[in-house]
Amino acid sequence: MGRKKIGLAAMAALALALCVSVFLLTTYALFSDTVETDNHLSAGTLKIGLYQTSMTGNQIGTGGTFGDYSESIPSGGRDLKTYDGKVFNIENACPGIYREAAFEVRNGGISTAFGLTLEIVNAAADVQGDAASSALLSQMRITVSWGTDGSETFLLSEEEKTVDLGTVTLPENMAENAVLSSFTVRAEFLNTAENNGAQGGSVSFDIRVTATQVTPSA
Repeated sequence: MGRKKIGLAAMAALALALCVSVFLLTTYALFSDTVETDNHLSAGTLKIGLYQTSMTGNQIGTGGTFGDYSESIPSGGRDLKTYDGKVFNIENACPGIYREAAFEVRNGGISTAFGLTLEIVNAAADVQGDAASSALLSQMRITVSWGTDGSETFLLSEEEKTVDLGTVTLPENMAENAVLSSFTVRAEFLNTAENNGAQGGSVSFDIRVTATQVTPSA
């Protein structure tokens, strides 16, 4: 809608609570350590960290026009392993409102190649059976972007989605906390003819990032 004024009939006063669930997945790699005739296998650990580095978007002003929105993120990024707030939190949203968060996957002490996936899970109306919240699920568009041209778009009402972010191969002697991969997630309230049905709705969803060790083929 650009900066065009929004008519009152098109306004939908929504309480939108979008949350991110972050976890650190641990897998195991086997290393061989031979001492004389004793063969000993010890387990290494795959560790990653997930950080939020920015939040941008738009917001509606008192004059009924859209303006830019940005959130202050701590220097060095927000460690989502310890952060207990909501990454996306939009109150009184109207059609055309969006937020876009940038994330980084960082080295937590690993030395192997791994595949990275992102899942949108637990998308649901905050009040079960609420018609407005159910309508809002079908009017929220999620866009995941990564790399130079990777992008996938879907509605929050669709079944749980898994996005393959590709394989990351670590160079030797990579520093701990070095950036391994980056991606963005954009949540947008679409402007449709059905917007009025979503007034007063509230929805939430979780983002799950998983690192899985890549093992050589037999």
